[in-house]
Amino acid sequence: MTKTFKLSTSALATALVLAAGSVWYAGRGPEKEPSASLGGALVSSVRSEPRTFNRYVARDATSVLVSELTQAKLVRINRDDDQVEPWLAEGWTEDPDGLIYTLTLRDNVTFSDGTPFTSADVLFSFEAVYDERVGSALADALRVGGRPLEVSAPDARTVVVRFPAPFSPGLRLLDNLPILPKARLAEALARGTLRD
Repeated sequence: MTKTFKLSTSALATALVLAAGSVWYAGRGPEKEPSASLGGALVSSVRSEPRTFNRYVARDATSVLVSELTQAKLVRINRDDDQVEPWLAEGWTEDPDGLIYTLTLRDNVTFSDGTPFTSADVLFSFEAVYDERVGSALADALRVGGRPLEVSAPDARTVVVRFPAPFSPGLRLLDNLPILPKARLAEALARGTLRD
């Protein structure tokens, strides 16, 4: 008799991290002290290849998992206490009406190719997710009352997000948007090939 179990993406990611942590801890031995410079490689396997590395159009579990492990967002939801935490944003303020959030981006963050991360990348990511040619699987999750968020950037480290209507989850919504590098992908969006 064969039993099949289905894991959510977050459960699979948590299991992988716990397994890697257990292997690392078991390999330390009682006589070794933790190193001041932790790091290394986490090797894991999944049962299928990701269909895409583009989270904006990914619909399969493997592609979503790879995205979760390789692409950062402005904020994230701490799965232990269900609270919103800063990620690419180092913090934010909320207007009293709860419609406008001003996020301050982390300084000295770069993409893997060394290109600095700025508010232009955030604006580009919102433009891409709402572009009908992309047909993003995330677009509906980033709407309030069927309307998109309004996003502006007064400077390279500040992003202002305006909600079109009151929305009690607030910034939790931004846990749905991986930030894309404008320098690498703007041309593809302009050509209408970002989906590919």
